[in-house]
Amino acid sequence: IDFANAFNNISRFLIIRGAQQLAPDLLPYTVAAYAEPSSLFLGNGTPQAKIIPSREGVQQGDPLGPLLFSLGLALFLGSSPEIIRDRWFLDDGFAQECPEKLRAFLDWLLREGPPVGLVPNLDEGKTTLVSNFPDLVGPLFPEISSCSWDELELLGASLGNSAHVARHFEAQVSDVIAHASLLSHLRSEPQLGVWLLRITGGFSKLVFSLRNHPPSSSLSSCLLAADNAVLDCVEALVGPLDESARIQIKFRVKSGGLGLRAASDHHEACFKASNTFVVSRYA
Repeated sequence: IDFANAFNNISRFLIIRGAQQLAPDLLPYTVAAYAEPSSLFLGNGTPQAKIIPSREGVQQGDPLGPLLFSLGLALFLGSSPEIIRDRWFLDDGFAQECPEKLRAFLDWLLREGPPVGLVPNLDEGKTTLVSNFPDLVGPLFPEISSCSWDELELLGASLGNSAHVARHFEAQVSDVIAHASLLSHLRSEPQLGVWLLRITGGFSKLVFSLRNHPPSSSLSSCLLAADNAVLDCVEALVGPLDESARIQIKFRVKSGGLGLRAASDHHEACFKASNTFVVSRYA
């Protein structure tokens, strides 16, 4: 389950009530920050400048914003007449029950959520029904997409079978290649191109998936294609690189490199680090 633009839309009255009932020590701060509309400035410093009153949602830059959002969401979900098994990470949730109870819960969300700014996102793949029998249960939920457990993606990670994981990586690598191809046209601004490549492309786009799936020969070949696209982009920006330079650009900036880590080199370390953390915390 996903709520559309939830952080900007959640009712501030709901946030204040959540703080009052669930974290009363935060109530003075919450009232001071959210009882009155805040001002957004459009075109500040120009003759056409406008002040837009912001009456809903948590404020950008508020360090307690995610917590206050969660308090409001917890208060809202606690008022549901349907008793279901659900877990939430901010505005992303997972509910598990029989189809009839899930149908009633979704109807309640669709009816009661919009008045407090919590609108279920029914776009393709945002709110999804997961079942071993999607063709059988899917007709009960015509407004949302459905899939089997073998095709599940949760919070951007593929949790399905090996074939689905492979397709997930292939799609991500295709995005990396397309992104690198676009950045390669910044030949007049090579420093900007390399900086964007480091923070928005290549390893940065893949690291979350690398932490969730163990290495395999099929995934390694896929990741090599992404690494080669990054190298081709750098050469398009700065000129041909010899073998030693290709190795050096993978080093950290502090170590004289460009910080362009290779996904194929770090896949095993990413997965082991993630696995070790999970086992140590939840075993």
